[in-house]
Amino acid sequence: MDSIPYDPIREDPAKDPDFPATMHGCVFRVTYAPENGEQRLFGIAYLPGGRGPHPCILLLHGFPGNEKNLDLAQMLRRAGCTVVQFHYRGCWGSDGEYSFEHVLEDVRSVVTLLRTPEWRERLRIDPERFVLMGHSLGGFASLMTGASVPEIRAVCSIAGYDLGAVASLLKNDPGDAYGIRAMFRDSVLPLKGTSDGILLREVERHGATWNVCGHASSFAGKNVLLVCALRDSTSIPEFHHRPLVAALAAHGANVSEETFDEEHGFDSGRLELGDAVLRWMRRSGIVRAQGDFRRKGHS
Repeated sequence: MDSIPYDPIREDPAKDPDFPATMHGCVFRVTYAPENGEQRLFGIAYLPGGRGPHPCILLLHGFPGNEKNLDLAQMLRRAGCTVVQFHYRGCWGSDGEYSFEHVLEDVRSVVTLLRTPEWRERLRIDPERFVLMGHSLGGFASLMTGASVPEIRAVCSIAGYDLGAVASLLKNDPGDAYGIRAMFRDSVLPLKGTSDGILLREVERHGATWNVCGHASSFAGKNVLLVCALRDSTSIPEFHHRPLVAALAAHGANVSEETFDEEHGFDSGRLELGDAVLRWMRRSGIVRAQGDFRRKGHS
């Protein structure tokens, strides 16, 4: 049978009987304070077919994580990537208590673990093609971690929710015109060890250091994709997107921008979102050009 091009957005690749596509449950074990002991972060890994090593996408969910973007995970696996998704401390069954500080600590810990020989072999990861990708708060965590880890050369933020911008809005919005306090109140139910008041005070306390624009110089030479939903009432483009595009461009990042006539969840444009992400990954050299995706034809 001849091989013909296939489209990872809409088609499956050929099966590899020796190294089939598979899915693994993951338990990332972390220890931050001896008195708390070892804590478990539960996740999942989607492995593509083939011997590898494969590009690795760490796909981060938002706050609290109702939308996990697993359709993107499946698409990226069809494009030949290992995709890992996990839950931060204190949410969706992972040990510990939830806080935004813990989110950032946990992302850094999982990045470190995935780059170890044990996890690289287990998940068939190419450490030279490692991408941080996230939606909403996950976009913020991707950017903050990408700024602090020099080895990470590619970051994708989808409707990123900049907690530094949130802190500024809270100072000037006592009447909650932007709905921030109401959103926090509605989002804490799946989370352990916290409350909306605790999280709001945490944002106010760290606002200056959590402003992503303040870290723009750390992205010089890195590939960054910023995806914006123009009708987003959560990550409002005026505050969360446009200032960051300008700051990254001014500091020498290889920044790409994609905008969609969508709301925060891109609910009516999932295929278009996937296509935009995949096109950026091709331009960045993380996955192959479309014509190089091959599947076996029918006899």
